[in-house]
Amino acid sequence: MPNLYKCSDGSKVSEAAIQRKLSEAYREFYLFCPIGKCEGCAGTAQCTAHIIPKARLKQLGMTELIWNHVVWFRSCFRCNMVAENPESDEIKTLLNYQEILEVTKRFDPERYSKMI
Repeated sequence: MPNLYKCSDGSKVSEAAIQRKLSEAYREFYLFCPIGKCEGCAGTAQCTAHIIPKARLKQLGMTELIWNHVVWFRSCFRCNMVAENPESDEIKTLLNYQEILEVTKRFDPERYSKMI
């Protein structure tokens, strides 16, 4: 039996469902603009960074946010790694730091407290 991860409405989803929904969300989000600038440094984007890591969203029981564009941004690999470490001073250098703070405060107050 596969691991099931809790969503905030009490439903549960498998890892396969998470991956499917995330792929669909990326496809829809990037449909008209597949290539762009990293929102953290304005360099060339290479990936998508989750403001709150996927593992943390699963732990919080808010798995549905993994495929919600509110908690991710177009990123380069470097800014993706920086965004994953909320206690780093380097995170404060990201161009979208204010957005990161707002999203984190809204969905993960514990993580937010480490950032301020």
